[in-house]
Amino acid sequence: MIGGGEIAARKVNGLLDAGASIIVIGPDICEAIEESARGGRVKIVRRKYRKGDLKGMALVIVAIDDAALNRRVAADARASGVPVNVADDPDECDFTIPAVMRRGDITVAIGTGGASPALAREMKKVIEKVIGPEYAELTRILGELRRTFLERGEKLSERRALFEALIGSGLKDCLKRRDFKAAKKIVTDLAGEDVEISREGGR
Repeated sequence: MIGGGEIAARKVNGLLDAGASIIVIGPDICEAIEESARGGRVKIVRRKYRKGDLKGMALVIVAIDDAALNRRVAADARASGVPVNVADDPDECDFTIPAVMRRGDITVAIGTGGASPALAREMKKVIEKVIGPEYAELTRILGELRRTFLERGEKLSERRALFEALIGSGLKDCLKRRDFKAAKKIVTDLAGEDVEISREGGR
């Protein structure tokens, strides 16, 4: 990561969620990145970018307010065979980074082809309101049932109607209002299984 400001911090968070190890290079590092560095997966190099900094890197992201330096880093990356993303400059990007919303095992990525990251972030906020935290617990329950049926050797195709019934039942609404007793009853009545309902569901 070339740059240590707030834009860089957002991208660092996304990379950490994906399991990356990150080197941040920049003379000024914001507190959010400093905090991430205390976790051990972010290394800070507190100086300006130098030619050769990209050696051995899997990819590079540039998030600095210096168009000339942006272009220089992008050129160095391509010369080194390293994919590069330059924030807010799609013409200099080899790849774009979508805005990502996660709810447990659910992942929704919103991209605009680099045309407007701000619009992607706004769309993410809209989707977060539609797909609430209760969907994470619903996904976990359905996944647990699916694994149970697979272990028994039952054909999932024969259980399709059951999963559709669970999805279309009031289960999601029970999780949303944190009525775990009612949620458990729905699963038991429809699936005949005693599935544990997490009290984190619906948060």
